[in-house]
Parts: sequence; C-alpha cells; structure tokens
Amino acid sequence: MYNPTTKQFKKLPKPGRGGVSEPFVCGTDLAFDPSKSRHYKIVCVRYLDKDLEPRPSKPKLGFEWYRAEVYSSELGDWVLSGEPFVASLNTCFNGGVFWKGCIHWSNSDDRGKESLCFDIDQGVVREVKMPLVGGKESYEKRNVSYFGESQGHLHLIEIYDQKRAKFDVYEMEMDCSGWFVKYLVDLDSIPVVIEEMNLGYNFVPLLVVQGDIDEESFLVLLINGKVILYDFEGKTFKKLCDFGPGKQYNGYYVDGFLRYGGWLSAFPFIESFSWL
Repeated sequence: MYNPTTKQFKKLPKPGRGGVSEPFVCGTDLAFDPSKSRHYKIVCVRYLDKDLEPRPSKPKLGFEWYRAEVYSSELGDWVLSGEPFVASLNTCFNGGVFWKGCIHWSNSDDRGKESLCFDIDQGVVREVKMPLVGGKESYEKRNVSYFGESQGHLHLIEIYDQKRAKFDVYEMEMDCSGWFVKYLVDLDSIPVVIEEMNLGYNFVPLLVVQGDIDEESFLVLLINGKVILYDFEGKTFKKLCDFGPGKQYNGYYVDGFLRYGGWLSAFPFIESFSWL
C-alpha cells in the first residue's frame, strides 16, 4: 500500500488463510471511504484450493470456485470472508470498483447478463444485472471499456465499434436494480479525435467524473497519446496534455498502448492523511 499524499508505504502480509500457503490470486481491490473511516480494507479473490478446500460441486463449463479474503488496516491481517462462490472465468476480479459498501466486478462473458458484487461487511456475493450486449440481445463478446465510480455514482462504458465515435455511458440505479443510459457521447464534434481515428488510432475512455450537478460532469479519454476532456452537457472539449508521438525501437512502438489503446486506467486524486 502507498499513500501519495504522505509518501508512506506499507508491505502487507501475504494472503492465504484456511491453511492455503500458496494462494492463486485472481485479483485484489481496495475498499476505502475517507469520509466514513480512516481505515481501509482490501478484498483478495483467489481460486479455491482443490487439495485443502474441496469444491462443494463441479462448476459448469466456463465457471470456477473462488474464495474471498479481506485485509483490514485496523486489524492488520487477512481473514476468510463468507463462503466459497462460483463465478465466470471472465469475471474481472482485478478491476473491482468500491461502491455503496460493496466491491463490484464487471463480466466480459458473451451473453453475460449478470456481474457480481461482494458485500464487504456481510461477506456475501450477489448477482447484479448487466446491460444487454451492445444494447440488444447478442452473441457478441462483452467489451467493457470503462467501469468506475464518481461522487457516489457507478458508471459503465461498453464500446463495440471503434470506427464509430458514438457510445453510451451507463449509470447504475441507486438500489442496484439495473443500468440506464446517463449520457449519449458523440465525439464527431472533436476534430482531434476524428483526425486520429482516421489515422487508425483507437480512443480509450479513462475516467467519468460526476459533478455536483450534471452540467459539471465530464469524460476524460485518450487517443494517440493525447488526453482529452469532453464536457457531456456542452459537447465541448479541451486537450489536457499530450504525451507526444510514440517512440520506436527496432521498428516497433515501445509505448504502443498510448497510441493504439490498451487496458489503461485513470483515477481522481483525493488527498488523505490516513495511516497505512
């Protein structure tokens, strides 16, 4: 753990409770709300150990048994949390989002109609509805381009055609009953985006920022090393920074993820003096 405000860091003990000394970790996610507590928790999801933790049943094809462990900064150690659970192999355990007391994990399954969330206090895994793939019944693989939280709102972006500069921003209902389209994004009004798309570069949504009012909300995206701020309400844009053209090494771009789009993330910086 590292706190960029205090520049304090702490090496955490290795997970592996229940006699499991070498856990196969699938993902770790942070649960921290400085407005409610100075303490944080980390959720670690690992495969169920077949030798030490017998599986309750054989999972169906494409699914596996998992176990959650939770590290508490207040206790300073890991504990087993809840019962073993079955999940799709395409559950994104390493990209969880903390929202309303739960860690939410997206699902990249084709025809995947549910994702999962883990209630940290109760140690319970629940299913959460996902939008229809591409907005309709489809056999196409789900393509989650962005999944994040801002100002108490959970957002999701799925992009299925990188040749089109139009897509929807979904928001989860506050009672977690389903998703609705919050914003319609049309990047055709941004010349720099269209110019780079015509050259073959992909755009990557980095961050959805929810303002105190909808008129103050915006999207941060990346295309060919350029970071662009897009105003949802005014449909205007501003270039925040430019990382510059990609550098070549033996004919290949060594920072190709900045040019062609990869699995990138951006996070709001919130100062905190909490101890690790």
